[in-house]
Amino acid sequence: MKYARKCDVTGTGMNEGFCIKDGEMYIKYESDMIKHLREIEKEGNLEYDNDVKEGRLTDDFLLSDYYECEYYYWTEWECDDDIQYEKLNGVLTEIK
Repeated sequence: MKYARKCDVTGTGMNEGFCIKDGEMYIKYESDMIKHLREIEKEGNLEYDNDVKEGRLTDDFLLSDYYECEYYYWTEWECDDDIQYEKLNGVLTEIK
C-alpha cells in the first residue's frame, strides 16, 4: 500500500486528512484533530475551562473556527506524484 503522507499523531499512512499550516503537520482522524485543537486552544485561552463548561467551545466550533482562520484544511491526495510512503512488511517506509 502506498500513501501520500504520514499522520503525525498515529504514525500511520494517509491519503486524505487534515493538513495543518500548509504541511507543518498532518492528522488522519477527526478525533485526533479535535484533541490537537483543544490543546492549542487551552494554551492560549485563560478562560478555556469556563468556555468548555458553558458550552462555548464545542468540537464543531473549534473545527469551524480554526478552519476559518486558515490554520488547517482537509485534503485528499490523488496524484502518483504525491506518494511519499509505502507500507512494506507492515512497516511504513519513506520512499527515497
